[in-house]
Amino acid sequence: MTIVTKSGSNTLHGSASLFVIPQAFNSSNVKGMPANQRKDIQPAFTLGGPIVRDRIWLFGSYRRTQQDQTLNNAVVPQELRGDQIYLKGSTQISKNHNLTTSFQWDRTTANNSVIRSSVAGSTSSSGGISSATMSMANPAAFGKLVTGGPLVGMNYTWVMRPKVLFQFITNWMIDKPQNVEPTGDLGVTRVIQSNPAGNIGASLTTIAQEGSLGVINTDKRSMLYIYPSLSFMLNKWGTHDFKAGSELYPFLRRTVDNDIRPVEYYFRPPGTSGSADILFERDTFRALGGTGTATHNEAWENVYSFYFQDRWKPVRRVAVKAGL
Repeated sequence: MTIVTKSGSNTLHGSASLFVIPQAFNSSNVKGMPANQRKDIQPAFTLGGPIVRDRIWLFGSYRRTQQDQTLNNAVVPQELRGDQIYLKGSTQISKNHNLTTSFQWDRTTANNSVIRSSVAGSTSSSGGISSATMSMANPAAFGKLVTGGPLVGMNYTWVMRPKVLFQFITNWMIDKPQNVEPTGDLGVTRVIQSNPAGNIGASLTTIAQEGSLGVINTDKRSMLYIYPSLSFMLNKWGTHDFKAGSELYPFLRRTVDNDIRPVEYYFRPPGTSGSADILFERDTFRALGGTGTATHNEAWENVYSFYFQDRWKPVRRVAVKAGL
């Protein structure tokens, strides 16, 4: 698959769009149930044109994401906010040399989107506890998910001769996060259980999650990609389209930090308030050494690969591909 983004031209062009879903457009497909909330506003703009005519061009785009949406009729909506920015500069250095650079930013923050038991590294509940969807009784018990970040790229091409092309591509992803953070303070999460019969040993139904999100999970990913290649054609015993190059990852790096607090499971007898809750389980995260609630992990790899390939056409309707 090959994807080419706009680069701008010798004339100034732009566009604007607006995507909107008002709450009034939502309805329920379940009789007697209220509709989920969804409000969506996404303005977008693009602009491209010359910096120096016939030599340097610039293209840029921007989109603002602003969405409030409830899932399973939750009390509070998931709040998605983000700015998506793309910039691309192209220059024809000379007749046979072209250089393109790009910058991408796609950071988004989703409040009220992470429940305690779904976070990597936290403990799961033991047998007897229902996996029913939890109600957002207290927004502080639900964390925010932060994703996206900067990506820088460059593409250089050099037409060395009419049948010889050199290309150099590189991309650098800089500490792109996928973080889980508390909306407020870090603290113990309370999962409140109940059932109509008032029997703690019977089938339990999760009715609420309270307290504070009990985990901070910082997950950063970095990558450097380098791809030089040389393509050339040869007319001998038919036609040959040769290509040689390498795919290099000087580093693929991931750093994960966890700071996790206990999660407590309570039974709430029917008809009572929180003062009558009974603690029946307390799950505590521990590091591999058996102590502490914080861990730091780093994983990395280096990849160096090289290839040579040929697409040979001995006659007009026959092609043979081979590579190493």
